[in-house]
Amino acid sequence: MNDLYLLRSKLLYKSIEGVIEEFETQDIQYVIIKGEPLSVLAYGRSGKRISSDIDILVTKSNLNKINKILNNNGFKQKKVSREEELITNLYSHQVLPYTKRISFVEVWIDINFDILWGEYEDKRIDVSEFIKNKFQMEIHNIKINTLKPLYALIQLILHHYKDMNSIYMLSTHNSIKSDMFKDIYYLIINNLEHVNVESLYNKCLEYDILKYAYYVLYYTNCIYDNEILSIYVDRLETESGKKILNNYGLSSDEIKVWRCDFKIRLNNNNIHYLIKQDLNEQDFKKIDVNHKIFG
Repeated sequence: MNDLYLLRSKLLYKSIEGVIEEFETQDIQYVIIKGEPLSVLAYGRSGKRISSDIDILVTKSNLNKINKILNNNGFKQKKVSREEELITNLYSHQVLPYTKRISFVEVWIDINFDILWGEYEDKRIDVSEFIKNKFQMEIHNIKINTLKPLYALIQLILHHYKDMNSIYMLSTHNSIKSDMFKDIYYLIINNLEHVNVESLYNKCLEYDILKYAYYVLYYTNCIYDNEILSIYVDRLETESGKKILNNYGLSSDEIKVWRCDFKIRLNNNNIHYLIKQDLNEQDFKKIDVNHKIFG
């Protein structure tokens, strides 16, 4: 790990030590997702992934308590207009981000209350039940809760599907990157006993997310062409999953068809150029609002 990044990572986790203690004292259920916990699960040690913030998954019912705890520990929410705040609360899977400066580091915390995106139109996953599938991990001498490998994979699949299909992410970020598929690949390959193909299939069937899992694993295997991963792709294959492979968009009213193949989209720094001719006035407004809130 780069020395500067190591120091930054230690500062990030040191900054939330008091927050975690208060979560435990007040019996607030939480898990830290992605970031350093994912680095340990996928690659065997922290520091293999560079993360600029800390993502915490909680239940929506605890948001007021969590806001007070974060404020008590010096974290403040990003300021936006009342209209933008309402849009965030209605259509996002997370609240406005929190920030705090420590030394030379600006610490950002994203509080997520859902593992599905705001535009999701089907039955949602019960987050209070989902985060019960946790275990304790030590990061920089701080004990935190994170998801067990199978559930970390499901959360990551849904997160990557969102980023690969959100018109906001596609227009403002390089949101189809090799590293995201690398995380999926190694999370599976290094946790085969906990993430076997049948356990993943059954859990995705239970959550009704087979098509999204197939989509993400299909494209992961386009890069790795791995015999083991191919078994997962074949098992998860559904007609509904195959139908969305060449689409993007998160809600039924914004679904569009790609004009270029996956190789062109992968690691492309200007995906907006590839899709802008297909975007309508409503799409551009959505991109603008999201950029003001999360940009």
